[in-house]
Amino acid sequence: MNNLLSIENLNIKFKSKKTYTKVVTDVSFDIKKGEILGLVGESGCGKTITSLSIPGLLPKDAIVENGKIIFDGHNIMDFNEKELTEIRGNRISFIFQEPSTSLNPLMPVGNQILENIVIHKKISKEEAKKSVISLMKKVGLSDTENMYKKYPHELSGGQKQRIVIAAAVSCNPALIIADEPTTALDVTIQAGILELLKELNAEYGSSILFISHDLALVNQMCDRIIVMYAGFIIEFSEAENIISSPLHPYTNGLIKSIPTESKKGKKLYSVEGRVSHLRENEKKCPFASRCTIAQDICFKSVPELRELIPGHFVRCFLAKGDKNG
Repeated sequence: MNNLLSIENLNIKFKSKKTYTKVVTDVSFDIKKGEILGLVGESGCGKTITSLSIPGLLPKDAIVENGKIIFDGHNIMDFNEKELTEIRGNRISFIFQEPSTSLNPLMPVGNQILENIVIHKKISKEEAKKSVISLMKKVGLSDTENMYKKYPHELSGGQKQRIVIAAAVSCNPALIIADEPTTALDVTIQAGILELLKELNAEYGSSILFISHDLALVNQMCDRIIVMYAGFIIEFSEAENIISSPLHPYTNGLIKSIPTESKKGKKLYSVEGRVSHLRENEKKCPFASRCTIAQDICFKSVPELRELIPGHFVRCFLAKGDKNG
């Protein structure tokens, strides 16, 4: 399977007055064509900033220090704004966490999907509208002729997210970036959205970068999983390997904290301590201050991301290259 996207040694920092804070450090990974890749980690770990860098949507105070983002054989870092505009919503689509912020409150939702099609495809508005109605049905919306004319405030959270997904797939993108797309939805609607994304992945062959803080959710969705912590990739492998044989103490802690039937009525495990300030992680393992097995070496230098088992990468001095971790 060929790579659709390859990120190589990406470093991103934010400027604050006279100081710089690195928020993404030496991040490298690839997404294969047709793959669903999970990116998991707690809030502030660098997931969203990494994903925003792909279509060139970083905030103005973010600076890409170095790195490459190779999409379909081309380095996006070399693209000008016109070239980036051509791939956004067309070759690369984004599904954001809160659908209300993605939709224009002053425009009927059908027109918002239509707008994306007309911008990127040379078809008439009549043809585009037929395509929109078809897409709305495909994503599970009913009474689509009336739904087309409604405004975002007239729709439920689940309906709005389905509109956003319809817009995201309207130009048959090669890559869909789904940034916590079900966080604001209740459990029943969440399950429907996840199933819809899987169906669209199978039908269109689009690769999906699925971002979440919920490792159990990512395991349901994804072929491979990246675990991020404090701006670093700390573990990366097939989903089955991450869940059954985690090599990093942080990943192990995340798995222990997943609610299961056997844990019903018991206090759930939680990783003690807090994430250290990002500037404190330049000369030590980013997880050292919270790690229950940390040793002196962990506080003296940053471990490299190494392939400990074929296809299983970990950033830890103490991880062992066997299935018992």
